Amino acid sequence: KICQSISEKYDFSFDLNMILSRLIYMRVLHPTSKKGTLERAKELLEPHSIETQHIYRALDVLADESDMIETSVYRNSHNLVDRNTSILYYDCTNFYFETEESGGLKQYGMSKEHRPNPIVQMGLFMDGSGLPLAFVTNPGNQNEQPTLKPLEKRILKDFKLSQFVVCTDAGLSSHENRLYNSMGNRAYVTTQSIKKLKKHLKEWALEPTGWTSTEHAGGKKKTINLLDLDMENDQHTYYKERWIHENGLEQRLVVIFSPKYKRYHQSIREKQIERALKKMDKPTQLGKKRANDPARFIHSVHITPDGEVAEKVSYTLNQNLIQEEAIYDGFYGVCTNLEGPAEEVVKINQRRWEIEETFRILKSEMRSRPWAISTFLFGFGFHKAGDWGE
Repeated sequence: KICQSISEKYDFSFDLNMILSRLIYMRVLHPTSKKGTLERAKELLEPHSIETQHIYRALDVLADESDMIETSVYRNSHNLVDRNTSILYYDCTNFYFETEESGGLKQYGMSKEHRPNPIVQMGLFMDGSGLPLAFVTNPGNQNEQPTLKPLEKRILKDFKLSQFVVCTDAGLSSHENRLYNSMGNRAYVTTQSIKKLKKHLKEWALEPTGWTSTEHAGGKKKTINLLDLDMENDQHTYYKERWIHENGLEQRLVVIFSPKYKRYHQSIREKQIERALKKMDKPTQLGKKRANDPARFIHSVHITPDGEVAEKVSYTLNQNLIQEEAIYDGFYGVCTNLEGPAEEVVKINQRRWEIEETFRILKSEMRSRPWAISTFLFGFGFHKAGDWGE
């Protein structure tokens, strides 16, 4: 029905439903280019009579009608499954191109893999059922924080949703985004770096007293001291909370501690220290020290104990930095303006992994990355060639 409506609007002479259905089927069965899609689609039980120029013409129109398609798919999905739209998760990811030329949406920007390729940024809203809701594509050099509000406004308008909780990671939890989701019937849950808290809040967060177990004994919450825990075997999770008021924003800070998470942090650091020791044997491999690079633990000494310039640079482990990072093992924070039980806030935040899983599936199983210029990916955007740069 969607394709029929679009075809009538543009007076198509070809079968748009046949084109779109094949693009969807083959993206799942055998992800490949448009040409490859046409060839492999011949192996399906239902034959097709699609011509190459019809696909290119269809993509231009699908680009213009992308928002309408998204809204219609959401509306129709209610006939098949109950969707939990009381909680919406938002995150961004990047897709790189197999080219070194920037233009249009593909621009040079920050990449976790530090690839020397232009990228395109995609922001995605996922509902509490784990189903994608709406997406937006932006230039790869754009800051991801301002991308949330425009897409959320479209959800408010086109999807007719007004009461929900937006959950994001720390990279998207700007002061402006928190204020925006303090309006109307909306709320937010976002991760909060313990290291970036103000001094008095950081001291409170790391204080071993005043913690509450998420396990209930006889229906009552148990208050404990972290120093009394068996850090080697404890599998429980503990939290403490307080309300804070800063810059016109009143929010609740919930700090979570997990001995299991602490053990995980320790194991990761031990492996990084091992890698740092190996790098010390080969100084030529010491490049720029990034946030999680084992090289950050290596301290170079250019001066002798007598204060003279050393003839040869020596390397040692930065034990002070190692101890400083170890302080935060097992801790993480969440900020929210919700007034419900802290356990519920923690549960909402813990499900952010599902949107990361969505990105992983799109990139790996549906082979959306890397993008060659000729690659068409159904599900991300029906974009014209000019949008990506000629």
